[in-house]
Amino acid sequence: MALRAVRKRNLELNEAAIAMSRSLADSQNPTARWVGKDALKELTSPSVVRTLPASTDRSNAMMERNKHIGSSFDDFLRQEGIYEVTCAIAVKETLAWQVRQAMD
Repeated sequence: MALRAVRKRNLELNEAAIAMSRSLADSQNPTARWVGKDALKELTSPSVVRTLPASTDRSNAMMERNKHIGSSFDDFLRQEGIYEVTCAIAVKETLAWQVRQAMD
C-alpha cells in the first residue's frame, strides 16, 4: 500500500515510514494496528533493507551520466528549508488515507 511505497524513495523516508508504522502498530484501533504491523513487517524485511542503497546509487549514477538532469524536487525542498516538514506531512497524509481505505 501507500506506506510501503514510501520506503522506495530513500533511507530517510524508509526510517520515517518505520517510525510511523511502529506508532500505528501500538495503536488501540484494530485497523490502524493491522496496517502498522503489516507495513512494519515489509519495511524491515531484509530484501527491502538491501534495496535502499542500490536505488539511491542508481539515481545518482543516472544524474552523473546525463548532464541535463537537474536537481531533484527533494533538493528544491531542502533549499527552501521545508523538506522535513513536507516529508512528515506526506507520510501522515498517506497513512491517514491508508487507514481510511482499510476501514472501508
